[in-house]
Parts: sequence; structure tokens; C-alpha cells
Amino acid sequence: MIPGILIVTFITTLVIYFVLDYVLKNVMLYLVSGGILGSLYELSNHKIGITLSFIIWALILVSFIALLFQVRNEIARYFLVVLIGALLYIIDALVAGIPYDALGTGNVLLISNIVIGLLILSKSLILSWIIYTGIIKIRSRSL
Repeated sequence: MIPGILIVTFITTLVIYFVLDYVLKNVMLYLVSGGILGSLYELSNHKIGITLSFIIWALILVSFIALLFQVRNEIARYFLVVLIGALLYIIDALVAGIPYDALGTGNVLLISNIVIGLLILSKSLILSWIIYTGIIKIRSRSL
């Protein structure tokens, strides 16, 4: 049986990602990917490729997730959850490279909305599981 706190966490992250992605038209994707990819591009003196940038982005994400399980400070854990939630936009950045019109259908808007919905669901599932295992379970073990 799925714990109730996991369901509440999933619904909360789903609403947050829905507002950021659908209502605000991917504003976080532009901010996060522009900040990360632009910074990597500038730090490498314009010599880094997109593939290496995504690998570095993924390594940063994995590092923060690993750090979440090691940190004991509650405030630092919540800060890391916010950073991880932002870094999960790597999923959107990778999917953004897929041309929807290459499928040969005239329903680009419909396909785009379906993809946005699937991205919101996937990020919400991942983040809620990270929150559940990284904060809630750790807190219950320490009691």
C-alpha cells in the first residue's frame, strides 16, 4: 500500500510543476536550463558541447540527491529538495530537442500538451519519491 504522505507529496509537487510548466509556460525550463547551460558554456570559454553540458548537469543532479541522504540539517535538506526540483528540468531540456512536427501529424499542439503532461507527471513522481525517501523516511528513523 502506498503511504498517505507519499500521495500528499506527489499531489503537492504535481500542482507546483503544473503551475510552473503549464500555467507559466515553461518559465522554469528557460531559467534553469539557461542558467546551467549558459554558465557551463561561459566557464568553458565557449568550448563545451551540449552533450557534455547535459552530462555535467546530470552529475550535479545526482550529487545533490546523494548529498540529500547524507545531510542531517533539516533546513539544508529542504534547500537541497528545492535545488533537486529545479535540476529535474534536465528532463524537459532533453525532451525539448525532440521535434514534434517530425511525426507527420498536424496535431503539434495536442502532442505538445501531452508531452508537457507526461513531463509534469514524471518530474512529480521523481521528486516526491526523493522527498519521501530523503526526508520523511530519514526523519521517521531518527525518532
